[in-house]
Amino acid sequence: MKSARIKPFHLTAFSWLLLAIVCNHPSPVNAQHEFDSDIEELLAEVDSHLMNREYVELNQLIDKTREQNPYSINGTPLLTAIYEHLGSPIRTTRQTVVSVNDRKQVLNAWISSEPSVGAYVAMADCMLTLAFRHRGGGFASTIPPSRLAPMHEALEQAEAALDQAEAYATDGDIADAGISLYRMRVARLTGADRETMQRYLNESAEIDPWLQPPIGAMCQYLQPRWYGEEGDLLAFAENWSDEMASQTGDYPYAMVAWNTFNSKDATHFSEDGFQWPRMKRGVLQWLEQVPDSPMRLGGIAYFAHLAGDRETARAMIERLEGRWITGTWPDFASHERTVRWAFDTDSLGDSLLVAELGPKRITKVSLLDEGQRFIAFNRNRKATEIIAYDTETGNESYRTPVWPENLSFVSDQPVGDLIDIGMQIRGRTTILRGDPETLDFATIGQSDGYIQSLTTTEDGKVVAMSDSGGNIKFWLIEDAPIPHEWKDALPNGTSTLALSPNGDRIFAGCDQSLRMWSTETRQLVHTFATNTPRIHSVDWSSDGKLLAAAGAGNKIELWNAEDFSKLGEIELSAEFITSIEISPDGRQLAAGTWSASVPTKPGEVILCDIEGQYVLKTLHGHRMNVHDVTFTPDGSKILSASDDGSVRVWDASQD
Repeated sequence: MKSARIKPFHLTAFSWLLLAIVCNHPSPVNAQHEFDSDIEELLAEVDSHLMNREYVELNQLIDKTREQNPYSINGTPLLTAIYEHLGSPIRTTRQTVVSVNDRKQVLNAWISSEPSVGAYVAMADCMLTLAFRHRGGGFASTIPPSRLAPMHEALEQAEAALDQAEAYATDGDIADAGISLYRMRVARLTGADRETMQRYLNESAEIDPWLQPPIGAMCQYLQPRWYGEEGDLLAFAENWSDEMASQTGDYPYAMVAWNTFNSKDATHFSEDGFQWPRMKRGVLQWLEQVPDSPMRLGGIAYFAHLAGDRETARAMIERLEGRWITGTWPDFASHERTVRWAFDTDSLGDSLLVAELGPKRITKVSLLDEGQRFIAFNRNRKATEIIAYDTETGNESYRTPVWPENLSFVSDQPVGDLIDIGMQIRGRTTILRGDPETLDFATIGQSDGYIQSLTTTEDGKVVAMSDSGGNIKFWLIEDAPIPHEWKDALPNGTSTLALSPNGDRIFAGCDQSLRMWSTETRQLVHTFATNTPRIHSVDWSSDGKLLAAAGAGNKIELWNAEDFSKLGEIELSAEFITSIEISPDGRQLAAGTWSASVPTKPGEVILCDIEGQYVLKTLHGHRMNVHDVTFTPDGSKILSASDDGSVRVWDASQD
């Protein structure tokens, strides 16, 4: 294989636990994210005035909102919310060039009848939205010329509307931070220089130093994928916060950090990066404006989780009183992850070590360097960096950025000091082998589908993967990788596969399909009659004699790998078995469990005796479902990955 180095680029929820055995906390309140009812009522009034052509009343409503400078229950600045709603009421995939132009006609009628600062700022929002619709997504170099002309035309109209808004503001002695905000938003697309952006930010801060959207606009401008360079966002956070300290303390620093983490331009707190103590001071000052804001309380709890600050996370969660918001946690389980972590008083449980990796779910753990280090990630979310941790301490060993590419999978079998990984490179799934610390990788091949499973023989001579389309592809690594693919080998869905020790056969499953192929003849060898309604994990023993499969239900099925006879089943106390692995000596099997219950029942790691086909011990400690288990090369320990955001290390002895 020809070596191809990948350079490290920087382009550019919950439930209150009802199980008292897990943690202690206040009683839950049945609420989710219905915290902006005041915004909904206000915007309904705005719509009514606009569509009924009650322009005088609409202007009066905007003037009143501007004078009062109020925030919603959730902490949203109401004037900004009005402008965004007036300019583009549809902010979903249903928004089209036609729908935006329809709104433009409505706003023109308002301007023709009762022109005002508010009418022109709303028009600027509408034209900015139209510019983005013409532009589409992707990097600037990928935008076709046919889209650039109408985009620039819309931006010119937005600038003209802002000029009119500014003229009316000057004549009426009106201070409206929305004008500067939209100047910044337009300037990002037109490519204005840094000094211009800073001038607009200064103008906005003179009117309202606590207004967050202008800071967010500057953060977008400074992202490396736009006009910034690495380190610009941190420098801006420090400098702008220092400049505004007498008015807003560390609030600007906190808002820049918040935006930078949300855009994934920062992923962790560090001594030479964003620091939690300063961000914490800033967000707590921000919280004083709207002390009961679920978004702000939840966001602080989330970042406290990222920083490992249980005390602050608990304090925020207690003030939430059971509420959660989708703007902070995308789903119930995400909220639950932070809550369980915050109130966990027995972190170790039965484990030897727990590596708390933050508020993201962990679905896969892969070992490196003879088990001395591990990589943990969420295989359902593409990562912008590779992070390795020390197996003995749980501490981070190194993190290597891969942006603008995305890590999508890591093989469960290292090849000496190297590892096979799957990455999204220019939109295509690419399989590579190399050193994850230095990013010296060689390309093995590519795939049209998204990786569901990736494995390698110990000698590295055969690499196999399954994808979301039910296809299986493998490469024979000789002087150059030779690919072969079985199309529609399995049903569409979550698939899993294992290679025989010498790589001559592939054992794969999905749903209730369990099959074996030969990598030598390229033929289907055998179809297994399985009782498992949904296969989720398979494994092949290191001596090549034993096969195991499990998934939905509570049984692990065992087969003879030579004559395909069924050897029996190991019955567990489980609703779903997410992962299994046979120990290196072939005597034991580890399994991870999953439950669909709400609140989530904590997952377990279960160690089984293969010959006797019984459970040796059940290990407790994870706060949520377990997604993956793996033995260290010497078989003495088991590592597990969980929805709770942790990787745990367990003793694999029978005692």
